[in-house]
Amino acid sequence: MNAISGLIGTGLIVVLVISFMQYRNLKLKQSTNALLQKLEKELTQAVYEKNLAQAEMLATRIQVNPHFLFNCLNSIKYQIQKKENDQAIKYLVVFSRFIRMVLETSRQDVISLKEELELTNYYLTLEKNRFNDDFTFQINSLRSELLQEITIPPLLIQSFIESAIWHGLLPSVNEEKRLVITVSFKNGGLEIRIDDNGVKRKLDSIDPKVKASIGTEIVQERIDLFNKTNDSKIQWKIIDKVDEIGLACGTIVVISLFYVKGLIKELV
Repeated sequence: MNAISGLIGTGLIVVLVISFMQYRNLKLKQSTNALLQKLEKELTQAVYEKNLAQAEMLATRIQVNPHFLFNCLNSIKYQIQKKENDQAIKYLVVFSRFIRMVLETSRQDVISLKEELELTNYYLTLEKNRFNDDFTFQINSLRSELLQEITIPPLLIQSFIESAIWHGLLPSVNEEKRLVITVSFKNGGLEIRIDDNGVKRKLDSIDPKVKASIGTEIVQERIDLFNKTNDSKIQWKIIDKVDEIGLACGTIVVISLFYVKGLIKELV
């Protein structure tokens, strides 16, 4: 009788252990499936957001200001009328190279900083032709092979330069309107400084404020889209310059580029 009771007891224990193990395996399988579903959902969401960001990048990519193109052609036409044919041919070559590069890069989400600075140089050369002799610009940069390894959204620098020229330098009464672009490694990243000696930003004026806010919003949207789909991250800020006695003397735009995977350290 005791033997039978022992066998029954042992059988019950075995059944309980098996039932517990099956229950635990079932819960483990459920939690594993839930985790896999969560990971799959997150991966799907990440892929979706990346594709969406790329689509938005394509839809909101900045275009060349038609007024700029019109002004360039007018300036060249004026030189032809004055029979300054050598100058006209020079700027026609620059203009055609600029347009060709814009058309080529417009199909790309990012371009090398080397290409971006080439576009910037063409753009400023054409703008200088409109300003005549009272506008100078300078581009201080890094070695060409370093610039080729760094990518940014196309025409990003031009967005800030266009604002500096139209809202800072054009209204200025300075005899020499000056713009300096400096590219350097700083604080573990890459820094692009756009320094002008134009007028103070008119933040208290209704129309310029509206225009500036719209321009700023577009630039920020493009940077946000870039940051979503690339290992590097872009930040930017504007510094209002003042002289020794506190008077406004232009602005500095600082564009900072940081690499998640440490490419900057490798390049340095």
